[in-house]
Amino acid sequence: MVAVPLFLVAILQLTASHEVTYKSLTFGKDASSYVLMSPDMSPLQEELTICSWIKRMSNHQKNAQYWLSYVASANYEEIIISDTALYYLFRDGTSYTHPSLTTGWHHICCTWSYSSRTKRVYYDGVQIGSESTPSGRKLNIPGSLMLGQLHQGYGGGTIQSCCYFGGEMFQTNFFSTELSSSQIKEMYSQGRCSNYTQNFSDVTFLSWEEILQKDRHGSVTDKDLEECSTDHTHPTEEEETTEEEETTENPVNSTSWRFLRGEHWWNIIYFCLYHIMCMN
Repeated sequence: MVAVPLFLVAILQLTASHEVTYKSLTFGKDASSYVLMSPDMSPLQEELTICSWIKRMSNHQKNAQYWLSYVASANYEEIIISDTALYYLFRDGTSYTHPSLTTGWHHICCTWSYSSRTKRVYYDGVQIGSESTPSGRKLNIPGSLMLGQLHQGYGGGTIQSCCYFGGEMFQTNFFSTELSSSQIKEMYSQGRCSNYTQNFSDVTFLSWEEILQKDRHGSVTDKDLEECSTDHTHPTEEEETTEEEETTENPVNSTSWRFLRGEHWWNIIYFCLYHIMCMN
């Protein structure tokens, strides 16, 4: 056996663990487009943080269109979050200042912990609401987790057709800790194209990369976010509009350029590792 491949394997594992996927999910404007999961939510029973970049693309429900719902066997409204940052936890809403609805991407984070007995909701890095939770109450398990719809039946049933999401979602992550207000503010400030969430890899319960691998139902499609292919800043709404109007490809967004910049350098490691092992 040769020791050199071990060095390459170590680098490969390190690189893969920090790979960021710049793909978003767009949900159809109907009640049949969703991602359904049944994860073991026990790591979130005493504290949690759920964060996501959300783009509202439908206006069929002015007050709330739901992009996440978690139904426990003992409660059909265990966690519900809307694109207007309406946050239900334990079948109880959170008092908050309703944000002004604007086009483009917005960042929503919801937190809670058993010890603080407090749930908080953040919109674009700013806390806009909080409320106490009942003493002794923990997150119920087991349950079904759905993205893109409001469902009220354990296992994925009883989808509320009035309240489908019908928008775009990116970097939805679940953490098994209550992130602080400063951490959430920094997450928003870093922008949707940053890899800031990698700082919390040790407490990441369900990552965006894992969600992208889950089964999809109805019209749920992924697409590359071109604005994230060259930098880790987050474009202003004016810049987003300009990008949508452009029809010619920016050469720095091309696959070959990204390769030279090193985004796909781990492919080289695969190649080298394969040939070194074959020679030995």
